Amino acid sequence: MPQERIDRLAPWGLGMFEAAAAGGDPNVTQAKLLQVVRQARKVRILRQCFSIIVLSDDLSFLSSFAESSLRGRLLVWATRLLVVTRLPLQELRRLLASSWTFSMMNAMVLITEATPRGPRSGVYIHLPYSPTGSQVARLASWTPQDGLELLTHLPLFPDKFENFYGTTLHVPAKHYKPYWFEEEVVLPNGTKTIKLNGMDYLLFETVAQTLNFSIKVIPIALWGDTLICPVFHGVLWRRFERFEFALPHTFAAYSLSMKKPGLSDKWESLYYPLAGAVWLSVVGVTVVVLLVMLVMNEIGDFSGQSKRLEPGTIVLEVVGTLIGENLYKTLPTATSGRIVLTVWLVFASVTIEPWGKDFRDYLIESGSEKLIKLAELMELGHFLLDGLEIAMKENTAHMEALEVMKINIAESFSDAHGSPLLYVVKESAMPGLSGWPIPHDAPYKKNFDFCIRASLEAGLYDKWGDDMLVIVHMQGPLMLLLLGLVLGTFTFVIEVTPCTK
Repeated sequence: MPQERIDRLAPWGLGMFEAAAAGGDPNVTQAKLLQVVRQARKVRILRQCFSIIVLSDDLSFLSSFAESSLRGRLLVWATRLLVVTRLPLQELRRLLASSWTFSMMNAMVLITEATPRGPRSGVYIHLPYSPTGSQVARLASWTPQDGLELLTHLPLFPDKFENFYGTTLHVPAKHYKPYWFEEEVVLPNGTKTIKLNGMDYLLFETVAQTLNFSIKVIPIALWGDTLICPVFHGVLWRRFERFEFALPHTFAAYSLSMKKPGLSDKWESLYYPLAGAVWLSVVGVTVVVLLVMLVMNEIGDFSGQSKRLEPGTIVLEVVGTLIGENLYKTLPTATSGRIVLTVWLVFASVTIEPWGKDFRDYLIESGSEKLIKLAELMELGHFLLDGLEIAMKENTAHMEALEVMKINIAESFSDAHGSPLLYVVKESAMPGLSGWPIPHDAPYKKNFDFCIRASLEAGLYDKWGDDMLVIVHMQGPLMLLLLGLVLGTFTFVIEVTPCTK
């Protein structure tokens, strides 16, 4: 089926589309052009190698084509666009610099003109980043006598994003430790300055050093107007409607954190963690079973007519079975007695014994509305530290990114010995990949992906994550070591001073 669609849209691998002006109405022309772009995009998706040639001498048509190709997502970097026109360069220069299609995508312009010596063509390209800044460069010329002649060291359709030539990229970011945060450092001259740090920052700084650009942080609210947002977001299918992602470099491991359970000194710990209604139900069932067994014992339907147990023995046996400390020394001989005993053992095991936990979990998780119930128990809006503080005081859990929660617990919720007061569950509540959002069909995606992949394969990202936690956990021992050295030096000086007099 895909091959049939290819042959229908582009027989012999070639498709030709025409968008004619509709009586001078720009809106109708724009609509027809958008339909053509959508058809051409179908061919581009089905073909691995795809080039587009646009022939027009109308500047407004070229401007409409640039807008429609961007809206219709016609071009990716692998798609080569060649515009053939007879318009002078002076009229095209502004369009080449202002349009995303011509300035950022893999596009060139071939300008043909008639000269006394015959026809001549020049090949031009807009370079957004170059040693002299953004400019329109002439790559080659063509004449029937000399053929194609390259005028620069650049090839045709060069990579525009292999080198940013020291330009400054504005990137949005926010404090999200350990991925992106600010810290105060003291320079050798004694002055203090603010330095960026974090796992995602170090990865983006590596990309910046490789591609030769500098970083300027802007507010996170402006991230829609930038080339990339180097703060990781979960790769969710619904988000692809608005933007794409660079190469995913980490996992969106959202975990739960709760206060560590401990022994309570209050008398309520005798019946914790079951609620009072549960205990009343257990006592009620125990009384009912006890009465049934006493009646069956009196009428001889429990252990037979010749063997009747004492009432006190039955009470001890029932309560002992409930708490898992005893079992009937004399098994019932009657069927009715065996049924009562079996039901009571099942009730005791499910209610009290530890091995009943798996059975209860299975019954709880088997319901089809568990996710709805979970959503009803969730409360959105708490900041990280506020949520962890609430989890410390109340019987609640806080959900956050795993690494973020670990480092904040180590910094703000640890005891004097350095042990965390909150624990983090091992499993992830929402496992999935995470990456940096970028615009749809961004032409520089392959360059960023190459740098990110090289850093991941070298193990740098994992090392940066380990360093963040190690530094936090080692602050206490390092302070103790420093305090011990200072105290030892002070004691040594006091002991040596009298001997020198």
